[in-house]
Amino acid sequence: LSLVASGALVAGMAATVTAVGAGAAAAADLNRDFVYTCNVVAAGLPLGDHQVGVNARVTVPDQVAPGEVIPTRKTQITLTLPETLRNATYGLLGARSASGYSNDSSISVTAEGVPDTFTYPIANLAADWSPVPPDASTPWQIPTEGDVPPITVPSTEDYPNLELPTDAVIHM
Repeated sequence: LSLVASGALVAGMAATVTAVGAGAAAAADLNRDFVYTCNVVAAGLPLGDHQVGVNARVTVPDQVAPGEVIPTRKTQITLTLPETLRNATYGLLGARSASGYSNDSSISVTAEGVPDTFTYPIANLAADWSPVPPDASTPWQIPTEGDVPPITVPSTEDYPNLELPTDAVIHM
């Protein structure tokens, strides 16, 4: 059984990073929960839209300098699938384990003084095979991991109206 998320995982997680003129950055561990609608196809069968719980985690610097490149980093996203989907997967399809992937998940970054929204795909976002619980007493959770690409921090050279310090918001 392969679960395919066809809806983009974009809204729900926001974190603020401050752009400053100079200085060492400390790490900020982001850990956010939200719900999104996922169109599920399992074993080639369309199972429709489902509200999926999402816990997204990533570590980012809490301060960055203009023009700095934030290197590639891993993000972990744990999906909590609804009981209706667990029941259909276990009962109707007879599946005892599942894996999945998303080929259209992304993060978006916005910053004060920068008119553009920057969108970066989360590459390799996939889940290894994990058990489908036999009944509703255990939540069905599927851990995933993916790669956030390098992100270049906007600079006043590229955006003359950018005033520092400013906050950038990461939407995931």
